[in-house]
Amino acid sequence: MTASSPAAGGAQRRLLSWVRDGVAARAGTADPGHGPLPARLSLTTGLTVNGVAVAGPTLTLHGPGDVTAVDPRQVVRTDPVPGSSSFEPDHLALVEFDDPGLPWRLTPAAPHPVHGLRPWLVLVVVDATVAGVSLTTGPGDRLPVLTAPLGELPDLAYSAAWAHAEVTMADGEDLATLLRDAPERSVSRLIAPRLLTAGGSYLACVVPAFEHGRLAGLGDPVTGDTTAPAWQGTTGTVRLPVYHHWSFTTGPDGDFGALARRLHGVLADPGLRLMSYKEADPELRAALGSDPGRLWLPPALTAPGTLLTGAPPDGYATAMGTILSRGATAVAPVVYLAAHTGGAPGWTGTEPLWMRQLNIDPRLRAAAGLGAEVVRVHQEALMASAWRQAAELDRVNRELANGRLGQTMGESLHQRFFDLGAGGTPLRAGGAADVILTRAATALRRLPGQGPSGTAAAVATTVFDDLAEHPPTAAAASTDFQRVTRPAGPVARAAGATTEQPLPSPVGPVATGTVVPAPPVRASADTGVFDRYSGTTVKYRQITLELVDAADRWWSGLGGAGQPAGAPGPLGYLADLVVVQQGPAPARQPSLALHRDVDFDAWPGRVGTPYPLPYEPPVADFRLMGVRLGRIGAGPEPSLVLLGVEHYTDSRTGYRRGRAWIRSIPAITSAGHGPAGPWIPIDDSLSHEAIAVADLTFWRDPDPCVVIAHSLGSGNGFELATARPDGTGAAPATGVAPEMSPGGAVDVAIDMVPIPARSGQPYTEPRDLLLCWIEDYVENEDVGYPIHYWRICWTLVKDFDRPNQTTTPVRDLRLWGEHDPEDPLHPQLSVSVTDIDGDGRPDVVLHFTDRVSVPGPGGWVMENRLHQIVGHGLHLDGRVSHWSQSRELPIVPGEPGQPVFAALGDVDNARLARLGRFGDRFAVAARAHQARLIRPATAAPSPPQPAPYEVESVADAVTGLLRPADTLPPRVLERIDSAGAPLPEDPAALTAAGDGGDAMADPLRPRRYEPAFPQPMSEPLRELFPELVFPAVDGMPADSVALMAGSPELIAAYLAGLNDAFGRELLWRGFPSSGRATWFRRFFDVRGAGSSYDGDIRDIADWGTGDLASVVSGPAASGGVILLIRAELLRRFPGAIVQAVQAQWTGRPLYRDPTDQVLAPSFIGRIGADTGMFAFPLSPAAARGAPAPPGSAGWFFVFAEPPTASRFAAAAEPSWDGSASHTAAALLRPPFRIAIHATDLLPAATLTDAPASTDAAPSEPGTTE
Repeated sequence: MTASSPAAGGAQRRLLSWVRDGVAARAGTADPGHGPLPARLSLTTGLTVNGVAVAGPTLTLHGPGDVTAVDPRQVVRTDPVPGSSSFEPDHLALVEFDDPGLPWRLTPAAPHPVHGLRPWLVLVVVDATVAGVSLTTGPGDRLPVLTAPLGELPDLAYSAAWAHAEVTMADGEDLATLLRDAPERSVSRLIAPRLLTAGGSYLACVVPAFEHGRLAGLGDPVTGDTTAPAWQGTTGTVRLPVYHHWSFTTGPDGDFGALARRLHGVLADPGLRLMSYKEADPELRAALGSDPGRLWLPPALTAPGTLLTGAPPDGYATAMGTILSRGATAVAPVVYLAAHTGGAPGWTGTEPLWMRQLNIDPRLRAAAGLGAEVVRVHQEALMASAWRQAAELDRVNRELANGRLGQTMGESLHQRFFDLGAGGTPLRAGGAADVILTRAATALRRLPGQGPSGTAAAVATTVFDDLAEHPPTAAAASTDFQRVTRPAGPVARAAGATTEQPLPSPVGPVATGTVVPAPPVRASADTGVFDRYSGTTVKYRQITLELVDAADRWWSGLGGAGQPAGAPGPLGYLADLVVVQQGPAPARQPSLALHRDVDFDAWPGRVGTPYPLPYEPPVADFRLMGVRLGRIGAGPEPSLVLLGVEHYTDSRTGYRRGRAWIRSIPAITSAGHGPAGPWIPIDDSLSHEAIAVADLTFWRDPDPCVVIAHSLGSGNGFELATARPDGTGAAPATGVAPEMSPGGAVDVAIDMVPIPARSGQPYTEPRDLLLCWIEDYVENEDVGYPIHYWRICWTLVKDFDRPNQTTTPVRDLRLWGEHDPEDPLHPQLSVSVTDIDGDGRPDVVLHFTDRVSVPGPGGWVMENRLHQIVGHGLHLDGRVSHWSQSRELPIVPGEPGQPVFAALGDVDNARLARLGRFGDRFAVAARAHQARLIRPATAAPSPPQPAPYEVESVADAVTGLLRPADTLPPRVLERIDSAGAPLPEDPAALTAAGDGGDAMADPLRPRRYEPAFPQPMSEPLRELFPELVFPAVDGMPADSVALMAGSPELIAAYLAGLNDAFGRELLWRGFPSSGRATWFRRFFDVRGAGSSYDGDIRDIADWGTGDLASVVSGPAASGGVILLIRAELLRRFPGAIVQAVQAQWTGRPLYRDPTDQVLAPSFIGRIGADTGMFAFPLSPAAARGAPAPPGSAGWFFVFAEPPTASRFAAAAEPSWDGSASHTAAALLRPPFRIAIHATDLLPAATLTDAPASTDAAPSEPGTTE
């Protein structure tokens, strides 16, 4: 159900009884209009497949009981506005929502064709003064709660008529499309069905209309399949949750139409006042004689046609001019605006017409004097405002002063270094062009150029771009060349230059061709870079081919004839990593994995597969403790040495002791090994149950260096034994050295280890094996870590004479890892010594295991991880240059609790031979490369020289572009602007007024600030002299309308007096002002005039030579009328529209009707809360029109209610039985409009002279000088 009514702009307002969209539009049964409804809408779904219907699930939609709040952004308008105190009592309160379907979206029913559809929320208005009415919000309340007697609430059986939607549409537009695509043109609305009384206080609340919504909003349990209305009956009290609320108060009786009908036209009182000369200057009174006559002074706002007529008596103007002319030599009356015109002191009589009127006519001088009096009364407030407005001016002027100082210093430096003569021309005798370009080298890329060949460039260029036409000159003038040849630089010093006598500039000679740049060297090998990094002993160019051929190729004998296969190779070449894993008890079967090609970063290139090793423990209580990899004796293949310990109890002492065993397994490869040797016991016993491995390195002769590092258990001692792995020459340790390691542990070393032969030396003896053990353990805050001690290169004699021993400090390395107190002998570390990084120094390579928790099939399990740390650069005193970060190798060594051992070595005999052949090929390539490096460099042929280049014009341009007067002011002004400070410009007319053209042209001149006072200056005048401003206002009856006109000469004279007196005050207070600006330009309160309004007078500098009335530009300008309204309508409806509408004659004699031609007011002003002024650019005659056709019908003045919002009203209780749309259309109140013709506001003839009757006593006389 819909209804239509006209809207603003020719559009149609379409009212809808309900709006439903989505699946809810097809669900539910029709709303009966009263009683309970289902709690939620149900929707049965189905699907048809190949003509067969398939039932689907039943969907349940949200209902009123699912709502706990309404988004406040949905509320777009309320009428009245919250807090209103003058709502019309015959109007109905309403609230509008942005969503056009919101009031019915959760109603659990379908629309009824007659009754419509009840909304799930309604707007109620209750009397806030009735007992029992309250709006509270408790600690546990979800929403504010309205408590009210049921007698204050309407009957929900009619709620379908209280909600409707509105769509604004044009002819031909589709309603459904607008609802979907133009949401800004539709709203939904709830109307409160309550008639109001005048002067009442009310509370408007949006509340749920169904019981389930009420319970959900209160936070109570919601039960049941149906929901009843939220309240029923008229007795009792109900608590309702409130989705939105506001309060308001009604005003007295009368809506906009009723108040507008009260308006009536009245004839304005001109408000003339009589001026008297009795207080005038004696000289003036003598010139006036005994009967000076009378002058009528109109107020600022008077009746149309009331002109400033009449002239002063004969002789007055001459006498006044004579008095004013004495101002050049004596004290005389003020010449108003003399400072603004810049004229000579005193009065000449040749001033502009407006100035003669202002200073000679006593009425206008009186008005100017009133302006000066206002300034004197309010001088403190006016000056305080001026200083506040100019708060930033002091800082701006300091910046400008600093800029002027910098400009002065810059000009001095510019004159000194660029040697400028008169007119800025360079003096060639002392400042050659090349010197200028040299000194300005750093600025050449920033200074604007002239373009190619001195023509204007289409693309912005620089001076350096201009020089680039001659590349040698551009290179000589570049900053890079100037930096290289600077006076204090190495090039200049090498050439004998000093700061006082720098190198001569090459710019000029290069430009003229006197100096020719050296040709570039042809690209060839250059050994300078190599020499820089190769040291000073032999330079690269000294490495001749003969020297290369004579060099010792030490690698050629590796693996060759005459060398044992087990001879050690050079350090730093590819090696192999052996990892031995001992299996679990009881078998403890070990396995071996060979990982090949460990390169210079100790990372294996190929990961091997484990295979078993022969074990057969020599004794029952035996444990494997370590491995070594290397060539044993003169055997052809490398061997793996297994080390173990036998545990037994000493029968003499009863202590547990250990005996070391050793076994050799030769020919280790990735797939297998040779026949294993026997287990060989070491005669001496260990002081405890542990044994570990050390390694030897050979960088000093004749003694080997021993590196010992291992950790097992806690609190154990240390012993040492040595034996040859082949079973021959086994010897016990030479002795014991007590307390040589941290923590009181003991260490012992053998006295001598034979040195294996190097390349080129006879290979006589096999390498011996050193066995040792040292350990400690530290616990700190429940976190334990083993400490591994090591020392290198020491010798102990057999008799263990301390004075003869050689020792190094004991070092320690802390490795984070798990320590197992139940298995203190579990190996954690293996050590190897080799030059892994190829720098010629031995490195310590440590491999250790750690236990980590990883996810397994049955949960988390523990696994071993093999980690590696490299100590680079092992020194003779045991120090390491630096340790690498610990990293996990891509090798999983097995289950926790199974010992893991690792060793580095070389298992490939052919590798050394391959490396030797690689060295031979490298030598051949290096010889050819060196031959190319040491070839003599050849010079390229000289390129053609460009023609001479003229640099004098460029130097002249640079000199001019670097003038501080041109470069510095823009930077200073930019800095001031970027700081956000005001930079006021002085009025341009002041230069012509004799303020000094040169000073005004200086951009860094001190700025003067001209404050502005946009407030209407009629108000302070009205406070002092109310009868001279708007006397007609005070005498107007209520609800009356009158046409007025301004007195332009009086208003201009008053504002002139204000500006003249304020300029003097600024000068007296030392304010940085020109003293000639127009600070006061507004007389009327024109807050509704818009941004185009610029005041009631033009700028004084633009007054020209016309009369005083011609300078008025505001509503008081000659030819316009001002509609003055004093009515309750403006107080109650401050947004009322006031327009002038052209009239037309009707068919009935002397009857007029409004047309469509509308004239908006040129300004809107206020005089109090109930009085307004509306200025129209119409003359009184045009507004009144002709008395009869065919003349003009004149103009109506129209008072209209704003048409933008729909409002509803009812004089009596309306009927709510109809549809919501028709009910809303019946209650809709279109905007009211009333028109009053100008003939009702103007007399038949306008006043052109003083009133005929002057019996009334004149007002107090004006002031004359």
